[in-house]
Amino acid sequence: MADIVLTGCDGGNPLGFLAALGAFRVVSGVEKSAAMHWSKNGRWRAVLTLDRGADALVDAIFGDAEKWRKRPELELAYKKKDKADKVVRDLKAPPEEFRNFAGRSPKPPFSRDEFEAFVAAYGSDVIVDGQGNTKPTAFHFTAGQQQFLGMVIDLVNGLQREHLQEALFGPWKYESKLPILRWDVSGERLYALSAVDPARDKALGVPGADWLAFQALPLFPSFPVGQRLGTTGFVGRGKDIAFRWPMWIEKASLHAIKSLLMANTGEWRAAERKLRGIDLVFESKVRRSDRGYGVFAAPEVV
Repeated sequence: MADIVLTGCDGGNPLGFLAALGAFRVVSGVEKSAAMHWSKNGRWRAVLTLDRGADALVDAIFGDAEKWRKRPELELAYKKKDKADKVVRDLKAPPEEFRNFAGRSPKPPFSRDEFEAFVAAYGSDVIVDGQGNTKPTAFHFTAGQQQFLGMVIDLVNGLQREHLQEALFGPWKYESKLPILRWDVSGERLYALSAVDPARDKALGVPGADWLAFQALPLFPSFPVGQRLGTTGFVGRGKDIAFRWPMWIEKASLHAIKSLLMANTGEWRAAERKLRGIDLVFESKVRRSDRGYGVFAAPEVV
């Protein structure tokens, strides 16, 4: 097995962290002995231990992405009560629509377990927002005319192999007009600080990174916490919410990483972190404009 350093994925950036995790989750589906850890050489870089080389890694992820153009996980679509003629592809579906979607049984070659993992990441029909719609994951940063799943569909339909090469091995050029999911700290463009509506201001991004980050969502399921919705990795509530993520320096399997992400590593003492191979924990606060657009603030070390 060989160690492949993902020189494009900066672990100090939520998008870089999520992109590395997404790449690892995808390749772990075909390499059960795969492992991942983080190494610091100026910046935190993900290291994947695999039976294949860098080119084969990109090929495997791109081949998986091509299958997503027909995946049932992207088929959540509904109509708004006030706009019955308009189909919406977002996560804020009426609870009964989300429930019907979650109850589907995908047929081969699609996996029921994979489908359920994404549904659990999307949100929960048990918890609703102020309009009575399904409360989505804390990673839902879109608002206004933007539709989360619609953007993901556009993203995968326009995805090219070179986009994944750029995301994994860099440098990130920010030249693509494909949709961005707003998880990059360098793209903080709050509506209150912008001269134009972010929904109309076409930002340039790194589509391979956004796609890979989307692939990491099953590692961050959402769940009811009393009368509110919690999302794995997030702490706080209301407008005071932040995303925390650890940098582990020991090789770990996908199952070990899942357990680590579900633990509140930010509350562990230094000795406890060291015992479990964690060097530090980052935190980025979530900032939202008055219209609901979200961004991650610059990360800090917990």
